[in-house]
Amino acid sequence: MAIIGLAILVVFIVSAVWIWHCLGDMERSSKILFIIIGFLFVFIVTFIVFQFSKKGIEYENKNIENIIQNILVSLFTSANSLILLPYVSKQINSFKLNEIKVNKFRNKIILICLIFIVCLIFESGYLRETQQGILEIYHTYNNIM
Repeated sequence: MAIIGLAILVVFIVSAVWIWHCLGDMERSSKILFIIIGFLFVFIVTFIVFQFSKKGIEYENKNIENIIQNILVSLFTSANSLILLPYVSKQINSFKLNEIKVNKFRNKIILICLIFIVCLIFESGYLRETQQGILEIYHTYNNIM
């Protein structure tokens, strides 16, 4: 469990550093605010996807459900942040520096959002299968004991 937590922390740190770099010369407080809001947004989206993915899955107790939810939502939030936020921050920086025009900026953001939505659809299925797999292992282990 500690290894998973450490891996999640490392992915969040890598994501934050990458975002920071992609935001270029933006002032420090704006970078921090973007990172916090970005992580929060991705967390909320990932949490909602997890809630949809667990429909119909029966947990023996709330404790097991909460542990699985916390681990999977944290893991997928960190991965989703690493995929989405550096690209968005790079586009924001390019737009701010007038390297791209409004239409191109909007199109790139729409494209990454559409790609992210498609990924979330697949992620929902993967989350569901992962929860079912964890519960099967849990039941097998408890039947042995």
